[in-house]
Amino acid sequence: MRAVICTINVGGGEGNRNMVMDVLFFVDIFIFVDGPVRRDGEFVEHENKKYELISFVKGSGVEVFVKKGLVGWVEVEEHDEWIVVLKGMEKDDQGVMRSVRIGGAYIRPDRGVAEVNLGMGKLGRCDLIMGDFNARNPRWGTMGGDTTMNVYGRQLSKWMDNNDFEVVQHNKVTFRTISTIDLTMFRKNRKPPKVQLIDKTGLEHCGQLTRINLKEPINMLTANVTWKRVNWKRMEKDLKELEVGPGKGDKTWSGLIKIMK
Repeated sequence: MRAVICTINVGGGEGNRNMVMDVLFFVDIFIFVDGPVRRDGEFVEHENKKYELISFVKGSGVEVFVKKGLVGWVEVEEHDEWIVVLKGMEKDDQGVMRSVRIGGAYIRPDRGVAEVNLGMGKLGRCDLIMGDFNARNPRWGTMGGDTTMNVYGRQLSKWMDNNDFEVVQHNKVTFRTISTIDLTMFRKNRKPPKVQLIDKTGLEHCGQLTRINLKEPINMLTANVTWKRVNWKRMEKDLKELEVGPGKGDKTWSGLIKIMK
């Protein structure tokens, strides 16, 4: 299927995140940057029942939601305070199945270059990287009208050259009317992705939309997901098989079977 992926900085707003889910209801995978958290840094529940959270790390600036019907189609390979790496299967233009890694990143503006390099270093194995990098450089900003360069932009450009990545050229600035810092990068050996900027949400940052030919995993049981539907009939059958005879089985199993009926 042609899965729609959206990355957007919601500015820490719970209402902003809910609104984006409602307005962009056609999106299959959301990678939210600077999502809302409680005072203790824990996850804030969302209102939209069509999406499931599949990855959240306390202290991270990135969280991932997928439509309920697609839970298990991508697995979370890594998630830390900087980045998240999702792994799935895609079909290329020749119809060949291969793994694909999608990176999401939030490089906060108050971090040093050394820490930026540490965060980006974990994304080198990705095929596609999307996020808010707070990096300005004419290399990707000129087309949209941002010709400024900052230290993050200089460093990110070097990282792309050293790791064989290129960046999508946006035709407008992505943050307020100031800068192009919300970026999509791709490996040079891949066909450049088509990316659409969403600037009608009322947020300070534009959203980035792209599509990939995502395929269902051959073995869904190997997917590393945080939520799965329970096959209650199968579970009841398995529990009954653990009984060794009337009155002789573990009462725990008997209790569980009664609860399910």
